[in-house]
Amino acid sequence: MPHTNGMKNPGGSPRGKGNGKPPHHKVSKRQTQAESWHTKQSIPAKFRRISVDTKSVITYVLDTNVIMSAWDSLFKFEEHDVCIVSQVLEELDTHKKGHTPEAWNVRQAIRAIGTLLEGKSTQDIQKGVQLVPPSELINGKPHTGTLHFDFTKPVAHKEFDLDLNHPDNRIILICLALKEEGKRVVLVSNDGSCRIKASVVGLDAEEYLSDTVGLVEGEEDLTPGFHTMPSDFFDSNVGNPESAKGVSQYTFEHPDLAKVTCNEFLLIPEQEPLRVISKNSTTNVVAQTFSHHSDLKEINVVPRNIEQAIALQLLLDINLPAVSLAGKAGSGKTFLTLAAGLHLLRRGVYKRIIFTRSMFGSDEDIGFLPGTEEEKLAPWMGGLYDNLESLLELRGEGEQNASDEAIRKLIQIKALNFMKGRSIANTLIIVDETQDLTVKKLKMISTRVGMDSKIVFLGNVAQIDDPYLTEHTCGLSVYIRTLRTAMITGHVTLQSGERSAFATLAEERL
Repeated sequence: MPHTNGMKNPGGSPRGKGNGKPPHHKVSKRQTQAESWHTKQSIPAKFRRISVDTKSVITYVLDTNVIMSAWDSLFKFEEHDVCIVSQVLEELDTHKKGHTPEAWNVRQAIRAIGTLLEGKSTQDIQKGVQLVPPSELINGKPHTGTLHFDFTKPVAHKEFDLDLNHPDNRIILICLALKEEGKRVVLVSNDGSCRIKASVVGLDAEEYLSDTVGLVEGEEDLTPGFHTMPSDFFDSNVGNPESAKGVSQYTFEHPDLAKVTCNEFLLIPEQEPLRVISKNSTTNVVAQTFSHHSDLKEINVVPRNIEQAIALQLLLDINLPAVSLAGKAGSGKTFLTLAAGLHLLRRGVYKRIIFTRSMFGSDEDIGFLPGTEEEKLAPWMGGLYDNLESLLELRGEGEQNASDEAIRKLIQIKALNFMKGRSIANTLIIVDETQDLTVKKLKMISTRVGMDSKIVFLGNVAQIDDPYLTEHTCGLSVYIRTLRTAMITGHVTLQSGERSAFATLAEERL
């Protein structure tokens, strides 16, 4: 089989994707640029679990959960082979119905596999079918890997005690049989316990890492949204500052600005914080002091720390269509977002607020609850209601039933799974618990944002409930790392707990 580069990015390499054409097709300039970008964004070695210093073809056996979270994972292994065992195909068949993103991924994968098998004889299928990506995937260079199916019956291993009735064990036993045939086998699974069992019996096991392209070091996210500058930073000011409407603007030239991006903030000892509004070169930026002074007075919310003050500047900026807030429990993510949202709602900037969130494990349960969509979702919306009550009391509206009811009617609670296909304009969209969203789910809700709308992502990667996601692969982390350099996005990590002294203590020590 032809060999290219020994698969530098296993576990779902994003680099060098196929172009949807046969191998002889000429690669376009756009595809070459895409391939070049992906090469630069390769997955750091520290996140891989297997050695890839080999020129042999690898057989990647995909677990069901990988295909359910990313149907295009079939086409992410370049010159290497992909194997689907009978257990996985059976599990996919049981998950193909419904409106969830997982069901959609399953249907897409089944259609893609069906297309690959069109016109192929039984002998062709048994030899392996070339993995030619469908036309909707822009994938760089053509694939030379093949898709194989293994429907052999798993047999008990003479050395390892693996129950044949357990789905994971059946997949692992097939992998062991393929390894005994002399193939280099890698099991790709998002299930940590499955990877552990595979490693114990001597198999290489890898998490699906394709969607984590561009990772940076750090547990939560080492991009807090602000940078502490040296005390002599103001000496690098170029020219005289400009002032208008209580806002001062400066131009700086300093080597410490190399890693600073637009809509990040500069913290300078004994000086006002500055927001970067443009970057002229690697070390030259234009920054200004805080604006929205009148807005903060109307909101009647006093930031308790510098991160909250920064967050409010981003939330109140109607020219910034996307903001993400990460941070520990009780740091004020939901409270600040609702405070800014209610203020902009009263000003007529938005006609409504849509609040949605990941409700991991509730997809089936919600259908059995009585009432409207909002009533069904109410058990998972305690945080929203608590913060709303607090904000209404701050404005003295807690006793004004008419005003209270009018505001409540403009806040809509929607199920995330039913947002697909919508185009939402003139709306503030708040997405909570985004650490439990896959990248594709987060992309789905992001692409719903219409004209004059703003979307805010809230989450805490220290509280991931989805067993198939980690602090590196969850939607919130990948979103921050992928889009933080865009001029129309903003991010801040709230690092101080403000709910109560005990809540902060529990977050840190328990």
